[in-house]
Amino acid sequence: RGECSGAEAAVRAVEAAAGDGGFDVAMTGPALDVLSGAIPRRRLLHILPLVRVFARMAPAQKEMAVAGLNQSHLTTLMCGDGTNDVGALKRAHVGVALLCAAPSSSSS
Repeated sequence: RGECSGAEAAVRAVEAAAGDGGFDVAMTGPALDVLSGAIPRRRLLHILPLVRVFARMAPAQKEMAVAGLNQSHLTTLMCGDGTNDVGALKRAHVGVALLCAAPSSSSS
């Protein structure tokens, strides 16, 4: 029985959970960093579409996730604050900037 790296074990767990397990998979930015540095890009591109929630990600990680999903020929939608997320918003097929500003006061 062959040994596999922790990253490869994580990939297998994602595949099992999202496949036959029927679970929705979430991935954090630090997890994406570990996997992107430890497994071949083709493996990363294989599991990105299995992830339903990307959480606690730096702007560059969001951009990498959207680009990977685009390379997998998926339609992407990115919601972000419009400042730090501009790269991912631009790469997505649909980019939604959620801006919140105080209502302007009008003087009468």
